[in-house]
Amino acid sequence: MKLTKKIETEVLKVYDTWLHSYLNGDVATYDSYLDEEYHFIGSTNNEEFLNRKATTKFFYDTAEQLAGKCDLRNETRTLEQFGELIFITHFFDAWFLNDTEYNYYGRFRFTSALQKNKEGWRFIYQHFSMPDSKTEEGETIGFEKINEENQQLRDAIQRRTIELESKNRELEIEGALQRIRAEAVAMKQSSDLLDIVVTMRTEFIKLGHEAHYFWHMMWLPEKYEKAMTSGDGTKIGFVMELPRHIHGDIPMLANWEKSDDAIIIYPMDTEAALAYVDKMVTLGDFQNIDPQAPSEDDIRHIGGLTFIMARTTHGEIGYSLPGVVKHPPKEDLEILEKFAGAFDLAHRRFLDLKKAEKQTREVAIELGLEKVRSRSLAMHSSDELRAASALLFIEITKLGIESITSGYVLLDEDEKIGWNYMPDPSTGKIMPIATGVFHDKTDNMKSIIKNWKKQEPVFVLDLDEKQTIAHQTFIAEESLNFPISAEKLIAVSPPQLKLHTFNFKQGYLLIVGGEKLSQEQIDVMLRFTKVFQQTYTRFLDLQKAEAQAREAQIEMALEKVRSRSMGMQNSEELKEVIQVVYNQFIQLNINIEHTGFIINYKERDDMYIWLADNHDVPTQVTLPYFDCAHFNSFNVAKQRGNDFFANQLSFEEKNKFYKNLFEFIPEASKEIKDYYFGRKALAISTVLLDNIGLYIENFDGIPYSEEENAILLRFGKVFQQTYTRFLDLKKAEAQTREAQINLAVERVRAKALAMYASEEIMEVVFKLKEEIMGLDIPNVAAATIHIKEKDGTYTMWDLTAMQATKRKLYQPMKVNYRLEEINPHLFIKRMWEHTDPYFLVVQDEEDFKRTLQFLRDHDRGKEASDSEELLKNAKIKKAYHPTIPLNNGRMCIDLLEPPSAEIETILTKMGAAFDLAYKRFEDLKKAEEQTKEAKIEASLEKVRNVALALKKSEDMLDIAQVLYEQLLALGFTDIRNAIIDIHNDDTETFLDYDYSHDMSSAVTEFSFYGDPVIEQQIKKVQSSNDAFFEIELKGAALEELIETRLRNGEKDDPRLRQIDHLTYNLYSFGNGAIGISNFGILSDDQKKILKRFRNVFTFAYKRYTDLANAEAQAREAQIEAALEKVRSRSLAMHKPDELQEVVALVAEKLTELGVIFDAGGVILCTYFPDNKDVVHWIVAPDFSHSGSYFVPYFDNPIFKDAWDSKIRGDAYFSKEFSVEAKNHFFEYAFEHSDYKHFPEDYKQHVLKADKHNLSAAWSKNSAIIIPSLTGVVPSENEAEIIKRFAKVFEQAYIRFMDLQKAEERARESQIDIALERVRSRTMGMQKSDELAETSAVLFKQIKEIATETWSCGFCIWQENDEVELWMGADSGGILPPMLIPYKEEPTHRDIYKASLNGAVEYNKIWKGKALKEHYAFLRTIPSVAKAIKVMEDSGLTLPDQQCYYVGFFKYGYLLLITKEPNDNLIELSKRFTNVFDLTYTRFLDLQLKEKQSVELLAEKQRLEVTLTDLQATQKQLIQSEKMASLGELTAGIAHEIQNPLNFVNNFSEVSNELLEEMEEEMASENYEEALEILNDIKQNLEKITHHGKRADGIVKGMLQHSRKSTAEKEPTDINQLADEYLRLAYHGLRAKDKSFNATLETDFDESIGMVNVIPQDMGRVILNLITNAFYAVNEKKSVVDKDLSGFKNLTGLDSYKPTVSVSTKKLKDSIEIIVKDNGNGIPKHVLDKIFQPFFTTKPTGLGTGLGLSLSYDIVKTHGGELKVESKERTGSEFSINLPTKNDV
Repeated sequence: MKLTKKIETEVLKVYDTWLHSYLNGDVATYDSYLDEEYHFIGSTNNEEFLNRKATTKFFYDTAEQLAGKCDLRNETRTLEQFGELIFITHFFDAWFLNDTEYNYYGRFRFTSALQKNKEGWRFIYQHFSMPDSKTEEGETIGFEKINEENQQLRDAIQRRTIELESKNRELEIEGALQRIRAEAVAMKQSSDLLDIVVTMRTEFIKLGHEAHYFWHMMWLPEKYEKAMTSGDGTKIGFVMELPRHIHGDIPMLANWEKSDDAIIIYPMDTEAALAYVDKMVTLGDFQNIDPQAPSEDDIRHIGGLTFIMARTTHGEIGYSLPGVVKHPPKEDLEILEKFAGAFDLAHRRFLDLKKAEKQTREVAIELGLEKVRSRSLAMHSSDELRAASALLFIEITKLGIESITSGYVLLDEDEKIGWNYMPDPSTGKIMPIATGVFHDKTDNMKSIIKNWKKQEPVFVLDLDEKQTIAHQTFIAEESLNFPISAEKLIAVSPPQLKLHTFNFKQGYLLIVGGEKLSQEQIDVMLRFTKVFQQTYTRFLDLQKAEAQAREAQIEMALEKVRSRSMGMQNSEELKEVIQVVYNQFIQLNINIEHTGFIINYKERDDMYIWLADNHDVPTQVTLPYFDCAHFNSFNVAKQRGNDFFANQLSFEEKNKFYKNLFEFIPEASKEIKDYYFGRKALAISTVLLDNIGLYIENFDGIPYSEEENAILLRFGKVFQQTYTRFLDLKKAEAQTREAQINLAVERVRAKALAMYASEEIMEVVFKLKEEIMGLDIPNVAAATIHIKEKDGTYTMWDLTAMQATKRKLYQPMKVNYRLEEINPHLFIKRMWEHTDPYFLVVQDEEDFKRTLQFLRDHDRGKEASDSEELLKNAKIKKAYHPTIPLNNGRMCIDLLEPPSAEIETILTKMGAAFDLAYKRFEDLKKAEEQTKEAKIEASLEKVRNVALALKKSEDMLDIAQVLYEQLLALGFTDIRNAIIDIHNDDTETFLDYDYSHDMSSAVTEFSFYGDPVIEQQIKKVQSSNDAFFEIELKGAALEELIETRLRNGEKDDPRLRQIDHLTYNLYSFGNGAIGISNFGILSDDQKKILKRFRNVFTFAYKRYTDLANAEAQAREAQIEAALEKVRSRSLAMHKPDELQEVVALVAEKLTELGVIFDAGGVILCTYFPDNKDVVHWIVAPDFSHSGSYFVPYFDNPIFKDAWDSKIRGDAYFSKEFSVEAKNHFFEYAFEHSDYKHFPEDYKQHVLKADKHNLSAAWSKNSAIIIPSLTGVVPSENEAEIIKRFAKVFEQAYIRFMDLQKAEERARESQIDIALERVRSRTMGMQKSDELAETSAVLFKQIKEIATETWSCGFCIWQENDEVELWMGADSGGILPPMLIPYKEEPTHRDIYKASLNGAVEYNKIWKGKALKEHYAFLRTIPSVAKAIKVMEDSGLTLPDQQCYYVGFFKYGYLLLITKEPNDNLIELSKRFTNVFDLTYTRFLDLQLKEKQSVELLAEKQRLEVTLTDLQATQKQLIQSEKMASLGELTAGIAHEIQNPLNFVNNFSEVSNELLEEMEEEMASENYEEALEILNDIKQNLEKITHHGKRADGIVKGMLQHSRKSTAEKEPTDINQLADEYLRLAYHGLRAKDKSFNATLETDFDESIGMVNVIPQDMGRVILNLITNAFYAVNEKKSVVDKDLSGFKNLTGLDSYKPTVSVSTKKLKDSIEIIVKDNGNGIPKHVLDKIFQPFFTTKPTGLGTGLGLSLSYDIVKTHGGELKVESKERTGSEFSINLPTKNDV
């Protein structure tokens, strides 16, 4: 790419726009021109940023410092192109606005690299710099200033390190407390309190403190409840209850519990510790015991125990230490006390949870009682008592009362048998009948009946194992109707049984289990027993009613049979009558599994039976005679004329009977046969009447009772009437069949003629199917129609699954096919080949396979699978298709058997009716298409009209409504709602406008992300302006989308809870999508219609966006004008007092812009730099409380949440607070802040408000706060306006602070001049008696600065309890000094006490009686009384109030007196005190001239010491440089040692495992295997030794190199030394910077041999050169990756590989060591300075500048030379030349 004029213009335009935003504080524009990969380095220390986000954040925080205040002059710009990059180098002089004038700041250089992406030219790198202010003219580096700054930096770093360590410790402790609090808040149940004890110990240990066991103990009135961690602290080990006297007997602990002391330390020697533990074990009630608990030997071994405990609100927490520790670390105790406070939160949560659990328990009990009560009252028969008993078992089990069974026992009249209504103990299910248990046969049962007779509430029978077996055996074997064997009962029973009986008048409630019930559980069961009283009353009533109802039930059953018989319309309904009979037997609770009618038995030798049961058996069977008991009994009864006989067959007899019987029923399935053969017996009862018989059977083999046989006979007599009706119907049916067929055809024809819409063809088709199926054709499956379409394709309508409901007509299976493409052997092909008016097509099994494949080939896989399953299950071998030709197709009926003769007639007539219908269908379809298009156009026009009227975003709902209504009118009957989505790509959200008649209008905001369906939708819609998104949601995906929409505030749509799938159909329109959600699937035509609506909307939306943009621009102009007025007024401020006017203007403009204030005004809040106090600048509409109000910070949610938001860095904050929080805030503020000056009526208005919202826009020093007392808060747009005003006001407040600072500076200058005058006079003192003159100057300057000063003076402490008072005279001089006994006079005595306490200052107001007493006392001192008289004679009066401002110095104090308080005098007093301290010191110096020489000598000695310290510091600095080199090796050494250590660890672990294996082999006496393992262990030990020596060698080598130099040369392998430091330096740098990589090259001359050098010193030289080389290549690599601004020629940099090489060479009388790199090289202008001390080119903090200097000196001491050759952008080469004449 070439730098063309066009590109240059584009780039400069981007640069100018960006620069304008930078100079004017436009953060959004500034950020928009930065690339995502942007990097930046600024001109100040805090501007080193590496990414776009951090840079923009910094600019946002500092933009106001620069905005509108900078002017660029003397500019030059250079544009250069390198590949795809454009570099701009911009030089300029920066002038900054100071008040009203621009001042020159300095020369700047902006270097920028830009690259073009899809958005245009964007900055990828920028570097701002300016000349080095440290250097003087002609210098490159300002060494002296650097040294000074380095020292300051070191001091600052040391101080900061101490601060950070302290702060870090505080954060660690707070973090631990916060984790404990967080776990407390997260407690779900009261038992979770134990987990917090474990957490406390864990956090305590993490903080570096020792603790063995950790516990918490609640002090309850009668006991202690204690939970203690396990020995390893991972879980709770002990849970126990202890008596109170366990501590009450220990005076130290008893007294502590009564005191308020937070902490107690209780050390115990061995014997005391053992006694305490023994006492705890003996007296404690343990719920849990730690297996790791220390034994007596353990306690003796550690020498005792120490308990350290901290008081909580409920008891204590504590921990133990081994041994006797009388004085544990203070910090341990402080942290334990803090933990106690945190644990109190957990305990409060524990109490709340305990209360909730108790309430929950009571609710659960009441719920269980209510369920049992309700079930009892809902009983309709006495047998339901068993179900009520089962419910009891379930409910008490839910309540934690475990049992194998439970229920009710009702005693008979003789009190011998108890009828048990209980669940089966082996299954828990209801037993079929009650179980009778004898209560007079065993001692256990006798004791139960004995206790029952006493009617004691509860009785417990506790059985041992032997008794349990005996009792359960008795119950299983001796009880009546017991369902399981003794063996099975014992298997499900606990080893030792516990029987609980709860007695009532008629019996008892029984619990059978393995645990004794607690008292709480017994109380619960007694409540259940009371509930049963109602149950039993209901039971007796039901027993009486059941006997009366039985006869009515039988008669009702007979009547139902009569009714159904008389209701028969055809003979086939006889099977329904027999089914009714079967059902009525079931309803009468007769054990029946099969029943049947034997038809015309007297005239036949076989049995012709119509039967019914609950199995899939044929309804009619004919059985020829075969030899069996039942058939023989039947023949005998028939011959004898008996009306009843019965048979009972055993298992073998039954199976023989059914084996013969099933030969005559081949269609019976295997499942039916297996069922019949599997039953244990057969009982049959049969009644024979005039010409029919009726029989019933059961497979339990239980004969029917006399009552049941009597009922059977009554049913037989009723059925005799049924059979007469049956014969009459058979005669009439034959006559009606023809009429039925004709009527069916006529119905189809009528349906066809009634068609008014083409879609009604399916109603005709359904009518056709309905009528064909209604003709009761035997073995008919369905009908099929084949149509030849106009386009030459064929359509098959399979009517098999076609059905209709009230809401919907289900379509037939439709398959489109081409005749030439299908299998030529397919039966459909044969069907089309026939031309006869009627023909039959038959499918065999091969045809079935071809048909199934045909369906799968045409996307009907499911139907094919269903059909395949049907063919397999029904064992269908053939299918018959009688067929007739249609005008344009074929029609056939699908049969499973060959067709009867009537089929041709039916088909021919039905075919003619269908031809008529299809012709009408084609005519209607053509007319409908024309009508439909007109209707669509009308609907589009309606949507277009509404869309074109779109003026605001809310109007989208109107469009959505019209769209919904028009789509509904166009036949979109399954539509759920119409949707318009408007995207906001900036926030990555969209507004979803929905409308439906059911849910009305809704607007919901959604994120682009967070839901997979929405993400898929956004991706698709954004892919194109013509994208179409369609998805069908089912199951979990549908549920997830519904939940997502509800979470985002969408109204719950009940329709979504009633469906199993939902589709979305959306078309994009550029800025969003429009479409629908649908309960069905859209057809292709519907999708086309939807797209046309999209096209109409797109045009209208474009018009809307144009209007919206215009309105937005007008609104923006209005806002910007308001902001500009505020800016102008801000810049016009000349005094700080004018800030209130700016505040008023801000409020005025916000009101004009419609931002809501309903709480009486707007607050502009300003902050203090060192605390959370604030000043509220308030503007009220009526100006009743406008002004500035100081509000000190106090603990309140409003204050706290607001400050938290500001500290977090939020730009905006809005929250609703409770009335309680609001009232607390204002009540406190009205009393303790300037808010107390508010009008009373406004205070009452605020306190009575029922709502309080606070919205605020934060800036660094100020904020705009909008309070609301009505709940109305700023909208999103209003919030943006407030934020913008907040930024502008921030500038105003900065101006305000600047003005304040200017006033302060002026006053400060005045003070400094006054102080300097005093200092000058002080330094001009030549004699001590000049003190009075100097004091007069002091007093004069004080009164000129502090004009409100009434009087001033100073006092000097004297040895005789007096103070010498010097006071200024009104004449400007000074009064004679006066002596005052300060211990006798109140004011001076008070000042003296403050001095003794070490006070720096003393400030107090004296008035009233105290002041009068003061002057009365002074008048008693003659010298003072004289001075007072002189004052009074001059016309002055003593004040009624005096404010003292005292500053102490070494010899006394300076005193300023005013009549009114003035806090400004506090600091002024201190400063003048400091100056007067100098004055008085000067005075004393002059008095003691003879001591000056001594002091001068001492000073000289001090300076000599300082010089020595400086020399030592220089040596330490050099040593620090050496240690820094060693630090470079640390990571490398770790890397070198890690490998052998890994080997040692691995082989040690393997050896340990081998030892375990060897122990196993030795135990198994496999000595050969053991020896082999031993050999493996020996080999492993050799390897461990080898790698251990290797690590040892490395450590020794490093110690050798790092030890202090002995300054003695020794033979050294230079090659090894160089190679070692190369590797260590590389790994050290890699450890600090994982991204660092470089190629290492070595070329060592092996002929060098050993060289005499000081290895430690020479190693430092080599290390320094290698480290510098790595730094150089890393810098160049960083520049290649990030910063290309410094290169003129970038060719080849893309392939740059950092390389460092070390080589040695033997010369004639010397050796040479060369360290070479391919870094940036060293510039020529600094090459001569690199060996100078403290010279460095590295950034501050990365080098001291001593490395090369020391290296140069070391090489020189070896008689060698250190040289350098370097070429810029190519690299550097350092060579060390060492002489070898004296080497070995």
